[in-house]
Amino acid sequence: MAKFKDQLQNIRRLREQMAQCDEKAYHSKLAFKKTDILLRKLRIKETRSENKKGIDELRLQIAQTAAKSQAMNVQLNEKESALEK
Repeated sequence: MAKFKDQLQNIRRLREQMAQCDEKAYHSKLAFKKTDILLRKLRIKETRSENKKGIDELRLQIAQTAAKSQAMNVQLNEKESALEK
């Protein structure tokens, strides 16, 4: 019976980790969307050269957020695979 209880605890722990990863992925996607909206607004005003610095900074933020999101999706997939076993 201890083995069954251990498995239940392991499942519970993995579900909690998956929920945390889901939450992080959601926030990353939200940050990405906000940054993308800002970038689009800046592109509209891109005719001025002083906006180039702001655009470059936003592009960097988008790349960083996309990398974070991708890493979290990998973690989430690993957790889901572990739950399926």
